[in-house]
Amino acid sequence: MTTKERGSAVAPTPSSKKPATANDPTSQTGPTPLTQPSQTTTGPKTRITIRYDVGFSNALYLRGSGAHLSWEKGVLLKNLGADLWFWETSLPFTSCEFKVLMNDKEYEIGNNHILSCGATVQYTPMFSI
Repeated sequence: MTTKERGSAVAPTPSSKKPATANDPTSQTGPTPLTQPSQTTTGPKTRITIRYDVGFSNALYLRGSGAHLSWEKGVLLKNLGADLWFWETSLPFTSCEFKVLMNDKEYEIGNNHILSCGATVQYTPMFSI
């Protein structure tokens, strides 16, 4: 060991440091820690396309259960044209039940629709108006 004298105290020189080992957390050459694989929070795209002209200043909404839908408050569909409305999700779910509403108030006529994750559906709803 090489040392330098400082008064009466002896301090080790940098060359006397212990070499880093594979188990040393400060080692640059040690093993790389394992990381957990990221959890997928997306699934296949599920799409609903509605063909219905609701008229000026009206809109279509979805309500349901599953697919992160609710029967309490509707989700506004995206208007792509005078009679073209669209909803899409990539959030995973098993299946969902839904209905289309005009202005989030009036339900379409008929039974609820059932949709599974990754499915695509296109239809024209009927309203009593």
